[in-house]
Amino acid sequence: VFRPGTTGRNTPLISFVRTIAKAAVRHNKVIAPFAVPHMCIMLIRITISSRTLNPFKYNNSKSIAKATACFLFCFLWVISLPAQESVLQEGIDLMEEEKYALAINSFYKIILEDSANYLAFYYRGICHARFYNHEKAIADFNEAISLNPQFPEAFAERAVSLGELGNYSAAIADFNSAIALDPDNINHLYNRGISKSQFGDFTGALEDFESIISLQPNDTVAIFHRGLCESALGRDKTALPDLELIHTTHRDPDADPRELAKFHFTHERFELAILFNTYAILADKDCSDCYLDRGLARGAFGDFGGAIADLAKVIGLNERSAHAFYWKGYYHILVKQRKAGCRDIRRSLDLGYSKADPQLMQFCK
Repeated sequence: VFRPGTTGRNTPLISFVRTIAKAAVRHNKVIAPFAVPHMCIMLIRITISSRTLNPFKYNNSKSIAKATACFLFCFLWVISLPAQESVLQEGIDLMEEEKYALAINSFYKIILEDSANYLAFYYRGICHARFYNHEKAIADFNEAISLNPQFPEAFAERAVSLGELGNYSAAIADFNSAIALDPDNINHLYNRGISKSQFGDFTGALEDFESIISLQPNDTVAIFHRGLCESALGRDKTALPDLELIHTTHRDPDADPRELAKFHFTHERFELAILFNTYAILADKDCSDCYLDRGLARGAFGDFGGAIADLAKVIGLNERSAHAFYWKGYYHILVKQRKAGCRDIRRSLDLGYSKADPQLMQFCK
């Protein structure tokens, strides 16, 4: 409607109406039905008023025709809003039923009609993330954040996708933003602790898990991760009570902890494999195989930062452990530390670990 150079474009009345409409559309759909009709009425009043306030610079008949067309367009847009809200809720319901493809289609329809609907971008991003398409998810979260920079959930979900792609430094920055906007949300604090641990900042991660435990003393997940951080920092004796929380049965003192660790690892009970390897390490601080097995259990559990720390201890005890160099390099690559990863994998190949060759070809060209 407003073209460059037209008289009245920057009059206070038009600027006021345009500001209301923009704010309503972009940030608060609830007041949009009230703002847009108000804008249309003001346009008609301005159009049929004196020629000095006429924004179209045409005769009154043409101006009235244009204003009427504008009004009809706005009226149709307003009555479509309830339909958009209905489609949004339909998409959310489909998402909760794990019908992500259908949900994406619903959110796509909303975005076609209203590219300023940050919730549609946000929920579509979640659906993409559930499909493990994190690049598309991040693109949608970027749009949601640009439309509403005060939306902590979008920062948190983007951080999760960044973490899934191994970009933990960016994930930590996004969790910082989410926590600043929503400091009472413990999930943001927990996820930031996980990201810090993966990035190798065990002290920072420990602080986050301690904060959670101070608020929720019976949070066993946070307590277990606190134990993982303590052990990664070389404080296995301090870590043991936290790690033992997951072992609800009585421990046989005569059983070989290494054999139990291997048994649990084989059956994909990686937390218990970590625990029993910790028992073995406490019994023999120089057991490089114990650190190796615990590092592999940590990696399988998803604690890549802790795995790297344990494998570094193996190398410290046995600098010719090709197996340790290989897995340490692999986990470095998973957390986007490619230079360190390729260096370790090359070293494992030099030490005779033939399985390193295809990984070098894939990651270190």
